Amino acid sequence: MAEAITTVPLALAAAAPPVQTSPAEPEAPPLNARLIGATFPPVKNLSQNQAVKDARESFKTALEELIRTGESEFITFGPPFNASRSTFSVNVFCAAEEEPLFEFHHLGDSHKEDFEGDAVNGDTIYRIASTTKLLAVYTLLAKLGNTHLDDAITKHIPELNQSPPAGVAITNWDHITIRSLASMLSGISREYALDMSSMKDRDPGWPQLDPSEVVTSRTLFNLDNPDAKQLTVEESLTMIRKRHPMSSPFRAPFYSNTAFQLIAMAYERITGESIEEGFDRNIAKPLGLTRSSFTVPPDKKNAAVQEPCWSWDMAPYRSAGNAYSTTSDLAAIGRSILRSSLLTSSQTNAWLKPVSHTGSRYCSAGMPWEILRVDLPLAGGEGPTRPVDIYTKQGALPPYCAILALSPDHGFGFVVLTRGPGLLPITELAVSTWVTAVEAAARADAKEKLAGTYQLREPAPVDADREAGASNDEKKTYITLATKNDRTGLVIDNLFVNGVDILNTVWNHTVPFQSVELWPTGDITEQGERIFQALEQYGMPQRSKTGKMMTLGNLENAAWVAVEDCSYGGYGLNEFVIKVDENGKGLSVRGPAWRTGEMTKAEGLQEC
Repeated sequence: MAEAITTVPLALAAAAPPVQTSPAEPEAPPLNARLIGATFPPVKNLSQNQAVKDARESFKTALEELIRTGESEFITFGPPFNASRSTFSVNVFCAAEEEPLFEFHHLGDSHKEDFEGDAVNGDTIYRIASTTKLLAVYTLLAKLGNTHLDDAITKHIPELNQSPPAGVAITNWDHITIRSLASMLSGISREYALDMSSMKDRDPGWPQLDPSEVVTSRTLFNLDNPDAKQLTVEESLTMIRKRHPMSSPFRAPFYSNTAFQLIAMAYERITGESIEEGFDRNIAKPLGLTRSSFTVPPDKKNAAVQEPCWSWDMAPYRSAGNAYSTTSDLAAIGRSILRSSLLTSSQTNAWLKPVSHTGSRYCSAGMPWEILRVDLPLAGGEGPTRPVDIYTKQGALPPYCAILALSPDHGFGFVVLTRGPGLLPITELAVSTWVTAVEAAARADAKEKLAGTYQLREPAPVDADREAGASNDEKKTYITLATKNDRTGLVIDNLFVNGVDILNTVWNHTVPFQSVELWPTGDITEQGERIFQALEQYGMPQRSKTGKMMTLGNLENAAWVAVEDCSYGGYGLNEFVIKVDENGKGLSVRGPAWRTGEMTKAEGLQEC
């Protein structure tokens, strides 16, 4: 795990093991149909929300306690955290605000003599190891969009198709695409140069090798060997062709650093610029980043330097793990992704999706995301939960560890960079503290600004024969929205159209539902209204009479299929539109299918 990474040589720029955010054998999920994604609209002025203020204090206290005692509930193996030999920086940010929600920096006592600066801060540079891969993919998407993702890699690097040496399993390079390389689905070898034969003093237990089999190029295992040389691109391609594939393409995700050298080579041949130049031009300059690069910084001022790793140039596979950055720069990158600043919103939506499952129900693979699923209590504490996906890119190159994490559901993220131990407990503290806090903030914000009764001032259109002789009460049209601790989103408590109780008549299907909830789609009309889809919560049993978890009979698995299952007059019954002011406060609600017109907020009135 992350603590061991700082002392045990691992494969080149290996991603830190996934953060364990959920038990291996979870309890049965609650009887709560749900869609994936945000349950409430985004919060404006998140930093001013009380739940965030509380999280800021509790997280700071937890980090200070970790430094003081070396203990944490998340250190479940190995020695205690040693604050003296760890320097780290943390930045918690959100898409809606430029300033961090939280910052914390620590300079280990044993690092003070070689630190060139007054104090560690948001501009302190660290190596970010495999988090470099995220910068490479972002550069590719910002420059080329999705245009070349499904190109076979041999379209741009045809020399890969040269015959491999005798005895080497054939890699079907024509079936390997740039997308498969970026999402760890190519099946090609993880490494070609980081070979333990390059170690100067190997344990005598290792078998003898022919001199032609010994790797003599510069690797993590021989940084102190002045005779170790940098590989050329041609030499590296020869070594790549010599390696057996781990799997056939698209079978399952297998982590590969080699894949990102090939991505960088393809990028250069398509664009005429290196991936390093592409990052500077398409990411760093538009975002105003000044302390991020794919190559070693020109000086060591305000940098967490530890040689020889600091100066190791991993060319020709820099795009796999060679970058340097700061928490401020990576937070700016995270905000730009959440905001779709450099990509279209559709590109971002497509990018922030799993490409493949893994063997864990709590981890999926993306491009090149390591997606960690958290079971989040709806209102804190015990009770019903909902799944939240945290999109991360982790990295480890001893003694450096890094993680950039995003929660698209909440429009927030965090960065942790370390020289030395600490990534694991700090990241776990961040997830357990901040995901819960921003969820609570969104719930509280929706309760304050959107909950209440919205009433039509004039009767809604109705059939003429029903209109005749109807009383004013029978003509009432209104909707009542509420938040409830055992429900996921905004609950429709009442919906009356011309005096008809829609929830308990027209909308009540054969199977009675427990509630109807509104889910924000993230879409906004030309008039600035927010669009929601309603979802029925049925409360059907999820287990058989003998306790077996059902599959087809588990309605939770079918929630996404049921949206807009019926329409009326060209509009889905599930669609509702809420108009809000500049602060996100609800002004009116309309249900297009129900021809309600614009029901306006009845201030101080919770029920009709």
